[in-house]
Amino acid sequence: MSAPLSDRALERLLDMAADEPAPLPARYRIVRELGRGGMGVVYEAEDLQLRRRCAIKRIAAGALASESVQKRFVREALAASRLNHPHIAAVYDATPEYLSMQLVAGGPIDAGPRERRKFVAMVRDAARAVHHAHEQGIVHRDLKPSNLLVEGEHVFVVDFGLAKELGDTSQSLAIHVERSNVLVYAVSSSSRAEMSAGR
Repeated sequence: MSAPLSDRALERLLDMAADEPAPLPARYRIVRELGRGGMGVVYEAEDLQLRRRCAIKRIAAGALASESVQKRFVREALAASRLNHPHIAAVYDATPEYLSMQLVAGGPIDAGPRERRKFVAMVRDAARAVHHAHEQGIVHRDLKPSNLLVEGEHVFVVDFGLAKELGDTSQSLAIHVERSNVLVYAVSSSSRAEMSAGR
């Protein structure tokens, strides 16, 4: 397991992020804006060097962003870049100015009706991805439908901006899972019965 992020390393990155964000490298061409949130702006972009589409995330307010927003952005960059799992959106490049991530061509898990068996399978896959993060000493802390994106029938866990490093992974992680809204929201009693029956 990778070593937890030190406070000194985080402070160094925050100092770098405090200035006006530098322009994106020339290798990236912005295609369109995908969405805005309290922390940042996400764009669909083209990586001209690797010839693939990606998602670019930047702090929305630049140098005017609060320290807490900057810290959240840096934590997402460091946490997500350490994770390698088929159900976690991959991070291709991580700097204090931007994140280059896997582009998920889909919407949140609660967008529209879904067949129950497929829905349960997606929740299972998301839980496995969260378990992988726990094994790396990272707790997501912001699991909700909008952070579970579905492309076809494949679910991806995204947005590690509120992730927390665990210094001691021997502590029980079940508390974090039980309190995450998405699992309470997504798994009904009948769905749990199906999972227990292996259907």
